[in-house]
Amino acid sequence: MSQDSAATPGPDLADLNATFGFKGTVLTPSDAGFDAAAFGEVWNELRPSRHPQVIAQVADEQDVAAAVKFARAKGLQVTVRGGGHNWCSPSLRDSGLLIDLSNLTGVVSIDADAGKAVVRPIISNREAQAALNPLGWSYPTGHCPTVKASGYLLSGGMAWNHGVWGPGVGSIEAIEIVTPDGDMITASADENPDFFWAARGGGPGFFGVATRYHL
Repeated sequence: MSQDSAATPGPDLADLNATFGFKGTVLTPSDAGFDAAAFGEVWNELRPSRHPQVIAQVADEQDVAAAVKFARAKGLQVTVRGGGHNWCSPSLRDSGLLIDLSNLTGVVSIDADAGKAVVRPIISNREAQAALNPLGWSYPTGHCPTVKASGYLLSGGMAWNHGVWGPGVGSIEAIEIVTPDGDMITASADENPDFFWAARGGGPGFFGVATRYHL
């Protein structure tokens, strides 16, 4: 913990649930589970000295929107954690609000006849293939089986068979996103194309929170 972050008073959290309807878990540095939530998923246990003032562990997509709106109302900087597989831990900063997407995992739907699937951002490469392969389908997932979809896809998606199928982002038809205003939108080549363009390669600098991928 830096001296600056230790001296920074936390925001008033009273209306995160009451006013903004947040359903998930809220943690501050004084809570017993804070360190595990802040640093437990840091890649290679390269723990930095910085940490957020508040961690919002969302229960669903609506919680993401609620957390963003709360942060805007309180004047808090926002970072987002997907799987945490990044050597410089960009989701950790001094002060501000960390939106933790850990609970947004799994497959939403698979249409085997059409060759389409909708997945949440924290499904891993291994889990995605385990769901698709028995149906005769696969997807250009990344090299590491435990990496989560969101970090992989937002960073471009360098796949094992990149030269044959192309990058992972090449097979994304749409992304459901929470904008900096807290709006829930769908971005595709035809709908909100600016968000769609930016998401496919924006990595941890992307100006939104991806909550579902349509593959």
